[in-house]
Amino acid sequence: PGVPQSLNASNDNITWTAPVGIYPTEVFPAGLQYQVTYRTLQNLSDVQTQTTNETILQINLSQNDVYIYSIAASIFNSNFGQTAVSTFATGTEDTTATTINSTAITVSFRQLQYCSADVTVQYDLAYAGVELDTTVRNVVFNITNQTTSGGSCEPQSVDLTGLEEYVNYMISLSVTITELGVNDLLIAEVMNETFQAVSAAPQNLTSENITSTSFCVTFIPPTNNTQNGQITSYTVTYQGELFNTTEYNTNVSVSSVVYPLTESSIVCLSDLEEYNNYTVLIRANNGAGEGDAATITVRTLQAVSTEPLSLASENITSISFCVTFDPPDKSPLTL
Repeated sequence: PGVPQSLNASNDNITWTAPVGIYPTEVFPAGLQYQVTYRTLQNLSDVQTQTTNETILQINLSQNDVYIYSIAASIFNSNFGQTAVSTFATGTEDTTATTINSTAITVSFRQLQYCSADVTVQYDLAYAGVELDTTVRNVVFNITNQTTSGGSCEPQSVDLTGLEEYVNYMISLSVTITELGVNDLLIAEVMNETFQAVSAAPQNLTSENITSTSFCVTFIPPTNNTQNGQITSYTVTYQGELFNTTEYNTNVSVSSVVYPLTESSIVCLSDLEEYNNYTVLIRANNGAGEGDAATITVRTLQAVSTEPLSLASENITSISFCVTFDPPDKSPLTL
């Protein structure tokens, strides 16, 4: 007989129709016999085979797996004819995509388990930016292509780099198993978006708690519509103008929650030179990088450098007296 037709499957049965041809029961009393073979992508060596005279096979398929099944027909007591092959997925593969930065995404997936099946499984990963203005990029490449007598379900991952900033990418994972007649079988699809750097600077920089060697700067985050994701930290750069030209950097971590505009942040700098102008730049960071800098200049205080002048006593009595004096010299500091 020819090839069975119209293969179909669900979670509880596999169905098909008879091969094209005439097989009268008066000539072939037993009718056609069918051999159904099926296995899962997660365990290709565990091959199940059942024979039936019906065009339906009742079967309970496990969840979250991909089944490869084939059906061949025979006339009673004859060899089975050509095989029809199809696939059916009862769920999706454990595949995720995580954005690294503005131009890269990491795709993680569960490696298919070969066990003792002597087959070659070829992985193909395709990705396309769905919001690009002109040609939608769609690059396909092999992650692995190997034959093995063992197998595991160890997670695998691949980095997609050179992507466009702030674009949604559709990512699909498919496999080809030539020996089993499986060609470019889609087993997972995920959508992920690349980051965009913060597009504005922090706001309302104000200095406070100024001493001769320290001060604090308060600020509020950039507006919500310019944060382009979650702010993770602030980079603070400060430089003294009078006594040194050294540039200092510090990275100030913030809560994983994006600050509302009504909540202020604060950074305090210490071990500074007294009576020195410091230029402070503050930038907000998200997963894509730093945004624009907001700037403030703060001068540290100067400790009193001379003693009070013209001390004199007056109004002396047997139990009291007063002391008068002039303030220290107000002349400018000589550098």
